Amino acid sequence: LPFEHFPYLDFINAEVGYGFQYNWSARSTVLSQQDLGNLAQNNNNTVVAASVDIPSLFSKFKYFQKLENTMQLRRAEIEAMEKTNAETATRKNNKNRLTPLQAVLYGITSSIKQVDFNYNETNGTSLPGILSSPNFYGYGQGIGGPTYEFLLGSQADIRRVMIERGWVTGSDLMTESYVQMQTKAITGSIQIQPMNDLKIDLNFLKNYSSSLTHSGYNILTNNRLSFANEIIAF
Repeated sequence: LPFEHFPYLDFINAEVGYGFQYNWSARSTVLSQQDLGNLAQNNNNTVVAASVDIPSLFSKFKYFQKLENTMQLRRAEIEAMEKTNAETATRKNNKNRLTPLQAVLYGITSSIKQVDFNYNETNGTSLPGILSSPNFYGYGQGIGGPTYEFLLGSQADIRRVMIERGWVTGSDLMTESYVQMQTKAITGSIQIQPMNDLKIDLNFLKNYSSSLTHSGYNILTNNRLSFANEIIAF
């Protein structure tokens, strides 16, 4: 993302990526006289990576600029005190000091150097029983199917659409299940440097996963889609 082109957001560095896949696999018809269909699968992946330069962020505010300038002048005084008589240097200029509250605030804001964040999400669907064979870009020849959105990685529920449009086998001999899976990983870190020889990294991690499995999804019960064999796991 082009944050560097925005004056007040150039402390952020971020990247976003998205990708998808579609696969079609033929199933053998040797062991069954019925057409059990083929297997269509898709997945998509979203990746976000961002980092925030904390010193650059605080430098946007005049108040923190003033604190930084005061500290720079104070450091110059200390260097002068080391080269000349300390008592004379102290009497010469004693105004470049922070109040106790300012000193605490400056210590906290100057210690935090960088914040990093990463997000990775993957979704996938396995759709067995599809009757058609794909053309050169993946859509079913003849009767069609699955949807164009499915080819592009969409995770929308198309079970009812598949049945109503006749894209899936109606055989009760098909044992493969309709499956949807999702995984998410969130990581982050905060870099803290309270002094030159001390660096602290605070890291956090969160993982999440879920799955939906529906066996016999291609069989209607009383002309309705039955969810009796649907299993959701986290």
